[in-house]
Amino acid sequence: PDDNSDQNNPKLSQDENKPIGTTEELPPITSGELKEEDRLAAIIRIISEETSLAPRGGLFKQTDGFTIHSKAFEGLQLEDADELCSFQHYRRPQQDWNCNLMSRTDYNYAIDFLDTIDKDIPSDCWTAQLVEGDRAIILRNLHWPGFSFFHHLTTPEHGFVYIGAGQRNLDIPFMTQIYAPIIEEKSSLAVSVKTSEEKPTVEFKEDEENMNITEKESSKEVKDKINTSA
Repeated sequence: PDDNSDQNNPKLSQDENKPIGTTEELPPITSGELKEEDRLAAIIRIISEETSLAPRGGLFKQTDGFTIHSKAFEGLQLEDADELCSFQHYRRPQQDWNCNLMSRTDYNYAIDFLDTIDKDIPSDCWTAQLVEGDRAIILRNLHWPGFSFFHHLTTPEHGFVYIGAGQRNLDIPFMTQIYAPIIEEKSSLAVSVKTSEEKPTVEFKEDEENMNITEKESSKEVKDKINTSA
């Protein structure tokens, strides 16, 4: 009777409220079709996350946590625009706030809560160019060719635009890390050539001065002999 009772009332598993040994047919998994508009939206999201910028002080974080455009922002000065840490990613911060805190001595949480572009990897993925007689600056991203950010110095005017093919440049490590030592080596060779060319001229000048001194001494001796003979 015990065996019959076990067969009529099978034990239940701990995870499922179903008899042990029974199989369940799962419905077939239908994978959604990835459309071209979905790919385009994903690329736009990635480009915006990695390239959208704002100058330091352009965004202000209020005490209630909301971020607004700072009405007191009057633009960056020339000495500040020369540093990449003066430009921030226009996105939610991805780094720890302590990292941004220790990177500046004049830290202000209301404007320094965003990630700066000098922490990007590699560090040479941004190029800066001063234009309009050092009155404006243009930043370009080497990861995404076609992106440009502009800022008119000492004014709140700034913005960015992307006009490209939507393809990431994966050759940046070969463009920035390999050619840098070659450029440094060429510059050191140029300096050594200049110094080697300058040395003979210095020695030649010293020889000329010595010759002039000896000529003056010899002429003085001749004059002294003439005076003594007279």
